[in-house]
Amino acid sequence: MKRQLVYTVFILVLLGLSSCTTYYFSLVDSEDKKIVKLDNGDFMQENDTLSVSYCFYGEDLPIEITIYNKLDQPLFLDWQQSALIMDETANSYIAKEVPVSGVTSSSTYNYKDYLFPDMESGFSKGSFSGRASLPEYIAFIPPHTMTNSTPITISNFEFELIPKNQYTKRQFHKKNNEMITVKAIDFSEYDSPLRFKSYLTFFTVDESGVRNKSFILQHDFYLSQLIRAGTLHPSNMLAFKEQRGDFFYVRKESKNVTLGVIVGVAAIGVAGVAVDAAISPRRY
Repeated sequence: MKRQLVYTVFILVLLGLSSCTTYYFSLVDSEDKKIVKLDNGDFMQENDTLSVSYCFYGEDLPIEITIYNKLDQPLFLDWQQSALIMDETANSYIAKEVPVSGVTSSSTYNYKDYLFPDMESGFSKGSFSGRASLPEYIAFIPPHTMTNSTPITISNFEFELIPKNQYTKRQFHKKNNEMITVKAIDFSEYDSPLRFKSYLTFFTVDESGVRNKSFILQHDFYLSQLIRAGTLHPSNMLAFKEQRGDFFYVRKESKNVTLGVIVGVAAIGVAGVAVDAAISPRRY
């Protein structure tokens, strides 16, 4: 019985001292005139050729890109000449495999394709999903088809280095629409600690299979708000519940976890002595 009590104290103290996770909730915005921010928080550019939308919802910063080809002919995205640019450094979008899904509509287009000579293009209404290997790092987007991929996720944010005195108390909606007080900082495009650009290269081919001139789309984004939520899990926030495209979160494990364990062990030793003294029979 005495040993069971000591073990119970051991577990409780250790768990209490090693809980050191801090959550940061982040909101993304854009001043890019080409972009429209949708009601669900996604960002989209649309023209006569295609629509491109971005969603950043999730842990760390997933770059989810959705493209809809409006043309009556295939559209190609050159991942090798596309990148995410942060701090003037280009991070390649290239991946040997990316998740793909979408909806197709009836369309037929015949051409001699020097990029994919064995490929036949015949399409029918339906849906598809799965993983696609990308030969030569080229994404093939059939006519009137939407594709989706998350080629890169950004992590290793150092939000914990931002001084706590820069935060102010704010009221935010929880998932049940109740209000909660957290600490937050607002940023402009110019003083934001995180700014990034998405650089995408597209092209088409003519009926003889010759690649037409590429065209570039570039989109600018920045971190507009940072919320230091402590141990409050993001699932408690309304933006997380609604899966808004402008919301992502970061979890930070305290570097004092090891120290907490050591202190916990020391405290357990003292507690064990105290418990032992309390339950041991007195001797006179």
